[in-house]
Amino acid sequence: MYKMFPDKENGEEPDWKKHLAAIHSEDQPGLRLAIRSCLSFGTPFQLRYRVNHSNKMIWVETRGKSRFNSEGRVVEIYGTTQDITEVMLLEERLAAERAANLHRAKLASLGEMAAGIAHEINNPLAIVHGKSAQLHRKILLGKICPED
Repeated sequence: MYKMFPDKENGEEPDWKKHLAAIHSEDQPGLRLAIRSCLSFGTPFQLRYRVNHSNKMIWVETRGKSRFNSEGRVVEIYGTTQDITEVMLLEERLAAERAANLHRAKLASLGEMAAGIAHEINNPLAIVHGKSAQLHRKILLGKICPED
């Protein structure tokens, strides 16, 4: 935790407000909701979120559970937090590669379809071209008179 959250670097006591301030603003509502649900109902959670650490953004994954007293009330939350920045970067690269592969597959499919359409159009045109060439030869040989 000391490596991931700035308020812990100097050995300070954990401070929820400082901790939350280090979390990316878009990810704060999800973490707040998960912790509130864990405290209120004992719902375990697993979240991935971004943390601003030493002027760079890192990804962390937090898993938490509630500990109950003998009366069934939540008395604390415990769990783990791991730096998953490398995993997230690899997942992003993999997603980009999948998207590129899908795009290439679509282009290949489009190329095959265009070739099929061209073939379907060229077959009748080849017949028309062949017949017109035959007619032209017959005209040149005098077998057909153009005035007829």
